[in-house]
Amino acid sequence: MGVANLHRIQHGITGEIPTEHPLVHLAIELVGLAAGGALFLTIIAEVMNRLRSHRSRHMR
Repeated sequence: MGVANLHRIQHGITGEIPTEHPLVHLAIELVGLAAGGALFLTIIAEVMNRLRSHRSRHMR
């Protein structure tokens, strides 16, 4: 609930007051952030795996 209140304050400061219920608005943004975070971590893992395989090929 504290995060929801901070989020509402942020919207109030920027002047973008959502019209739907605050928890619905927050839930939608959290789903988006979770999906974005998962994609970001997947990309990092792929880069790390490629770097490791690249290094192991050159050490042989």
